[in-house]
Amino acid sequence: MLGALVRVKVDCSVLLNALITRQSAEEMGTLPGVPVYAHYRASSVHVLRCKR
Repeated sequence: MLGALVRVKVDCSVLLNALITRQSAEEMGTLPGVPVYAHYRASSVHVLRCKR
């Protein structure tokens, strides 16, 4: 957790990382190991490339 935000990592052949509000995480029942669906708004996407 990062203050009011929660980092959510979804492994679906590629690793998706998202920051959501703590309130949203609680309302959705987001817990480690619980299956989730991921969707996004194209206007809200930030693509970052990590060096390996």
